[in-house]
Amino acid sequence: MSTVKRDPRKTDEVGGEQIKATAPEKRKVRIPVGSATKLHVSKHLIKEGYRYYWGIDRPGFLDSLIDAGYEFVTNEKGENMSVHAGNGHKHFLMRVEQRYYDEDIAAQMKQLDEATFAQAALAKDEYTVGGRGIGGEGVAIKRERDLI
Repeated sequence: MSTVKRDPRKTDEVGGEQIKATAPEKRKVRIPVGSATKLHVSKHLIKEGYRYYWGIDRPGFLDSLIDAGYEFVTNEKGENMSVHAGNGHKHFLMRVEQRYYDEDIAAQMKQLDEATFAQAALAKDEYTVGGRGIGGEGVAIKRERDLI
């Protein structure tokens, strides 16, 4: 059986009547109910090279985000994007350049590594592997160079 492609502008005759073939409708991409969270960011608001964050309007918190380089995301009317957070608070959509976000994460990881190594230190340049081990005994490793 062969398939014949037809021009949708042409008409066919069926049972003595002329019927115009119609092209299938292009359907808008939809998001099913319940699949998007309340704090979902619409694709039309996302700008390449930025990291997005919903900041809550607690005293001083949004100011600290602004000091860290975050900016408010605005809608088509120029209003700051926000959703109700409950208890009289709002979440505001904010963004920061990805490079600043990456720098912040690297600094946090460095602090975490330093704290982790400090907790595991036995003596100068000696560290445990896997905590204190079974029966309170850890495996000590001697480090000759800087850990980071």
